Amino acid sequence: MTKNWALRAHEACDWVLWAAAMNALWLGGTIAGGVVLGLAPATVAVSVLTRRRLRGERFAVVAAFATAWRREFLGAQIAVGVPVLIAALLIAQGTAQLGRTGGPWAAALLVGGAYAAVVAAVSSAMVANYELRGRSYVPAASRWLLRNLPHALLLLAVGAVLTAATLALPSLAVFLSVGAWLTASTVISLGFFAVNEAAIAQQNEGVHP
Repeated sequence: MTKNWALRAHEACDWVLWAAAMNALWLGGTIAGGVVLGLAPATVAVSVLTRRRLRGERFAVVAAFATAWRREFLGAQIAVGVPVLIAALLIAQGTAQLGRTGGPWAAALLVGGAYAAVVAAVSSAMVANYELRGRSYVPAASRWLLRNLPHALLLLAVGAVLTAATLALPSLAVFLSVGAWLTASTVISLGFFAVNEAAIAQQNEGVHP
């Protein structure tokens, strides 16, 4: 039992270090694209590398990130950049409204912004896991979340915890927060995708014995 605990602690530490590394690479990739154009491919690159890590692949992390960043530069602008922009605008407007008058309108804007951020995260995981047309990822992610509320609620909860931790300790934003969010959202999303694929495969086996 002690050995199992030690292994789990070691694995948890590995994931924290991974999230910190992804945070650093994400910042570098975002800056390399002039922030506005760099954010989306950097986000997708983190999802791609996290998926490869889950599959047990061994690779040079920095080189793999740079390759994924370049490959996804254009497609990521639609698949991730659009929902991120919507999330940023809604959250900024909601925060401003909250500071002035508060009320249900501010809350609605903040909830909408949080949902758009979750759509961006799921869309990024879909880019890493599926081959779709560039414009199909955001609608697919939106439909997926509406049909899989546990997935949406879990991501919202993780996002809320990370946001609260970052507000309490702002230095996390520089060293860990984004990497932790993208790593966690990718791992969670890939897990839900795998369960869905297994269920579909089982149904197909029942139809075609």
